Amino acid sequence: MKKINIALILLLFTITLTAQVPEEALRYSRLSYTSGTARSASMAGAFGALGGDFSTLTTNPAGIGIYRSCEFSFTPSLSYTVSKSTYYDNERNDSETQFNIANIGYTHVFEATANGKQAGFKYFQFGLGLNRTNNFDRNVLATGYNEESSITTQWVNEISRNNPNFLNDEDGIPNSLNDYSTALAWNSYLIDFDTDNGFFFSHMEGGKVQQTIRLTSEGSQNEFVFSGGTNWNDKLYFGITLGIPYYNYYERYRIKEEDINSVNPYFSDMQYTTTLRSSGTGINFKAGMIYKPVEWLRIGAAIHTPTLYDVSDTYQAQIEANYDQEINGYFSYNDQSSISTFSYQLVTPLRAIGSLGFVIVNTGIISVDYTYQDYSTMKFKDDEYILDDANEIIKESYTATHNVRIGGELALGFLRLRAGYGFETSPYQTDINNGFRSQICGGIGFRAGAIYTDFAFAHSKETLDFYPYSSSYVEAASTRYLANQFQLTFGFRF
Repeated sequence: MKKINIALILLLFTITLTAQVPEEALRYSRLSYTSGTARSASMAGAFGALGGDFSTLTTNPAGIGIYRSCEFSFTPSLSYTVSKSTYYDNERNDSETQFNIANIGYTHVFEATANGKQAGFKYFQFGLGLNRTNNFDRNVLATGYNEESSITTQWVNEISRNNPNFLNDEDGIPNSLNDYSTALAWNSYLIDFDTDNGFFFSHMEGGKVQQTIRLTSEGSQNEFVFSGGTNWNDKLYFGITLGIPYYNYYERYRIKEEDINSVNPYFSDMQYTTTLRSSGTGINFKAGMIYKPVEWLRIGAAIHTPTLYDVSDTYQAQIEANYDQEINGYFSYNDQSSISTFSYQLVTPLRAIGSLGFVIVNTGIISVDYTYQDYSTMKFKDDEYILDDANEIIKESYTATHNVRIGGELALGFLRLRAGYGFETSPYQTDINNGFRSQICGGIGFRAGAIYTDFAFAHSKETLDFYPYSSSYVEAASTRYLANQFQLTFGFRF
């Protein structure tokens, strides 16, 4: 009877992590600018030079310096995401709906003392609250008939590379089995060894299987902000933010393979499932300024330090295999790995933001924001330096991006009409993947004295190639992600 070759759990887990963590780094480094308050979202987050909105405490903290009265805001949000995948000429759609809180914040304003006013200061501000920076809720479904390979093809080649002299191995157990893939395949008889001809094989190694892939992700990324700012002579506005970002992420990947054309007399179907739970808490600092040379023009700039996250990942894998005929006494077989946890640190890229705002008194505003960050500078840290390979993959796979957001607001008495557009270039090196993002946004607001209500709708698009396993063996499932965000902000000033 076959047995799992017990190896160092940490090493096996790291083999899995090394392939996965580069995408994890991007997931928690690439933020959304269409969350937070509804006013900011309806203008595609282009508020860096305008201020006076709680979302700016996460982008340009100098925005807090615009406040002249205390304010409280609260923003519930509803997201509806659609994934459209094409895999071996077969199209499938899936969707997900989630309710969340996009923003809750309070800003307090202090009028400068006599000495402060003599020095040119008008007000000092302090703010604290929460802004959402990412939604991870997605469902991806892809299905197609693969005539080229099975996921077991990759596992057979991996075992063969690690066991070139297996025919002479007396204990009959392959070396260097991965607890989360090849060990499960070996124990469930998806992979076997032909002793007559001396090679490893799987029943469906040549493909000709119906594959169904489901990728489900849940979670969010948020940031607690503690900000302070000031107004100097109604010309210069300064602000700083201590950010405490945190995230929770859950992912379940499942691939099912079926011998729907009865190619193999033994194999019926198999299902391979992996689950990942990841959580992280970090810290960063932001500093910004807004300069108003004339009444109709505002110039903004902000710098964000890299965020240092403490991360904990929990990983598990499982295989269910069914056979048409009994093999070694088994008609079906289930096997699962142990649950392993790995802790490390993640450093996200530095972020620089430049902004221009044009204010037309009693008519409206137009604003443009530009953000630069280099994703090749993302980095993992661990005590044993076992993630250095992942850092090399990051340097080779990712690049700097340019994020441009344009927004406008038209004032019609108590009514405000808003619209915005934004895009971010791909974070991937040329030809590795697509990753271009775009957003079209709009909204409406109402002002009634000290009370206001804002509504926003933001539609985001992104196309990515998703590989069910190594791209050396399988075509990509080309996937379009369409995210629709509805936000409603309630606020009052006092």
